[in-house]
Amino acid sequence: HEILAEWFQSLFSATSNIDGHWARTRGEGEERVYECHGAVTHMQCVDEGNQRGGEERIWRTTPEEMARMRIPVWDLKAGEEVEVLEGDLDHRCSIHSADWVRAKVAEDGACLLDPDSGETTKVIAVRRLGQAPEDLARVSPESTLLVCPHTSRPARPNVVMFGDAKGCVKRIAEQRDALEQWLSCLSKETKLVIIEVGAVD
Repeated sequence: HEILAEWFQSLFSATSNIDGHWARTRGEGEERVYECHGAVTHMQCVDEGNQRGGEERIWRTTPEEMARMRIPVWDLKAGEEVEVLEGDLDHRCSIHSADWVRAKVAEDGACLLDPDSGETTKVIAVRRLGQAPEDLARVSPESTLLVCPHTSRPARPNVVMFGDAKGCVKRIAEQRDALEQWLSCLSKETKLVIIEVGAVD
């Protein structure tokens, strides 16, 4: 990120990443970033989505808030056997009542494979063999969950993915406006270079 920032006199990042890396880049900062899906660096109330016409209160996530979250370490190795709950966001099931099945960690250390077919499988929970009930895909139940400072209701990351009607888009819209303003200020003589970073097949 910083290398690209040094290459150009003026740089604006339009990204689908939600990790906030571009906003922390020296020489660029939040003023020149358009995070089209939002970022985990900011939170919102679970009740204040666009569908409800809420005030769209969004606030920055603090290091202290994140430190209170007990996040499991994903250190699975390629070929390691695990237990998973198969499913996706549209077909969820209870992690307490559903049947756990075996799966194998792929070569990338992240994807999970059906041990019989070798095909990638969609899961909603992952645990090591014989280490129930720890779920490597969720924060610990003992974690102190973040709450909205305005309503005291649960908070969620200000990240808006496909079909998410409860995501607040105020910050995203402001960043998009900033990108359009930046583009409009470029002179006709400006040689605009577009670089795709991290693209995959």
